[in-house]
Amino acid sequence: MWRAVVGGVALVALTLTSCSEQQGSTKDFCAQVKKVPAIESVLNRFTESDPAVLKERIEKASSAYQALVDSAPSEISDDVKILVAVVDETLDAAADNPDDQIAAANQLRKAMTKHPDAEKARASVATFAEKNCGIRLDPSLTKPGD
Repeated sequence: MWRAVVGGVALVALTLTSCSEQQGSTKDFCAQVKKVPAIESVLNRFTESDPAVLKERIEKASSAYQALVDSAPSEISDDVKILVAVVDETLDAAADNPDDQIAAANQLRKAMTKHPDAEKARASVATFAEKNCGIRLDPSLTKPGD
């Protein structure tokens, strides 16, 4: 069950909360989107991970996703913030329940109700990344010309 939840969030995470004083750019975003780790890799077998190692992976991922928010150009900034908020919720669920997948999944399910626009944001960011960065973050989106 946890795998399904993480898998669904992984798409969100791959496509993708705070304010930044400087607005990002397409160039910055494209460079940063290549650096963010897939949530699946961060949380892979998290209940079997050493707590210190898991904490370090979560902190590094959180920093990378925050940098993605900071790098986002204005046309997708709000959508990136939504997606990173979902990523943060996912990371928090694992950090709060490092040895209980069911509790983590339940926490994440509850948290997702706070992000009703996550699917729209995911599609927007994935489309932007493919069009402007040449990176296909979401294989479920049709290719241009299909």
